[in-house]
This record gives sequence, structure tokens and C-alpha cells, in this order.
Amino acid sequence: MNTELINEIYSQQSIESSKENHIEIVSTKNYSHNISIEQYRITKRYENKDPGLYTILNTHDIPFDIDSQKPIITHLSHTLNSYLSKSNLENILIVGLGNRNISADSLGAKVVKNIIVTRHIEEIKSLRKVSAIIPSVLGLTGIESFDIVSSVVERIRPTLTIVIDSLCASSYTRLGTSFQINNSSITPGGGVQNARRKLDSKSLGCDFISIGVPLVIYANTFTSNQNEDFNNLIVTLKDIDEASSICAKIIAYSLNMAIHNLSFKDMKDYLNNL
Repeated sequence: MNTELINEIYSQQSIESSKENHIEIVSTKNYSHNISIEQYRITKRYENKDPGLYTILNTHDIPFDIDSQKPIITHLSHTLNSYLSKSNLENILIVGLGNRNISADSLGAKVVKNIIVTRHIEEIKSLRKVSAIIPSVLGLTGIESFDIVSSVVERIRPTLTIVIDSLCASSYTRLGTSFQINNSSITPGGGVQNARRKLDSKSLGCDFISIGVPLVIYANTFTSNQNEDFNNLIVTLKDIDEASSICAKIIAYSLNMAIHNLSFKDMKDYLNNL
């Protein structure tokens, strides 16, 4: 089962086996604008998921204009607030994982481009201290993402690290339409069978939140062709560059609003002026 989405993992289990594997639904809510939010809790590691709280915001499609995206941004910001309220927000580090040269893996880098970074600006007292990095991937830098992130964490001592990365789904309808948040961990390359060392609160020594959007899927999950070559074929959306950019902007705007307690208008003004 090639998926990193907790609701897909849960749905492929029977109720009995889900209880045995310590996966449970905390809540499910439906909102206007075809938005639903599901929350799950894992109490014992199962498949590729560590114990923790997982929340998924689902929508039928991602609109292209910013005004139509506002309901998604608002709901995602409120969801992020529920995680931030349990974290130390004194010094926040945002990490955009992935390869910026590959559209389906560029989500993290694109999010960072729209983050209100303030750690270096002493004059702005109304905003929280935020820094951001894009560590890239081992194949481009020769350095593990974990080594770069942990080195920066050791140097600047954030109280909270937020990590963003692209995910893998088992249903094509999830591509670019689901936003998953958790407070447990994230494993770079975990969805495409290239798992590196995971990032979590224990390994980084600070509070931790992960945010991801599924942008790839294995071909063998939606075809009846049993050719073994399909086991290594990963596909994505035809408009993946635009889809990843839209999803990245939604995440960045939601983070900016939640972290700094800003309205949508104020957040846009800060982005234009900083």
C-alpha cells in the first residue's frame, strides 16, 4: 500500500484491525465549499506512521483564483492554530523539503518563498520570530536533508520546527486536493521508496509539525496491468507545476495567518512590503 495519507491507511483496514493497529478517528466535519476535515490519532506505530495526531483537510478541487481559495486557506489556518496552540512559538523554523527542480517534489521550496520571514527584523515586534530554509535533496547537495536541518536547529535553537513536503497517495482523486498535518514525524522520500532519516521532535529536540500534500501516485494502484515495470512507475497531474504552486501558496498563506495571527488582508500586505 503506497500511501502516506492516514485516512487512506485507515480506510483500507477493517474497524477491528484499525483498533488492533491503534488507529482511531477523532472527528469528521463537513463544511461549505466542499471542504471536509478528518482527524485521526495513532497510539502505536503502524505501516509508515508514527504515533501522533493527524488532520486532513480535503476539498474536491483547488480553484485557481485567490478569492475562491480563501475558504480553504481559512479552514487550514484554523486547523494549524489547533496545533500551534500546543507548541512553543517563541522561535519558529520552517523547512521546505524536496527538490525544487522537480515540479511534483517542489512543494516545500515553493511554500518557503511565500513565508513571512522575520527573525532578522528586530523592529517588527508584532510578528513572531520566523526563519526558513530549503535544504534540497541528497542528490543535489551530497548532504542528507536531516543533517542540514539538524545543524541549523542546533545553531539557531528553534522552539518549533515546521516541515513541508510532497506526499504519495493511493487514490488519484487526492492529488493536490488533500492537506495533511501531523505532530509526529515526516520521512523525506518515504512515499517513493527512498526513505531517509526521519525528522521529528525527538531527533530535533523541539516541538514539531509536519504539513504535506499528495502530488504523486504509483501507477500500479489504478491500473489492472500487472506488468512489474508498473511497480516503479510514479505519475502525477498533467498540470503539476501549477497545482504545486497553488497548494504551496495555500499552505504558506495559512501558516502566515496562523503563526502571526493576521487577517488575510494584513498577511498579503506584509508579503508585499517585506
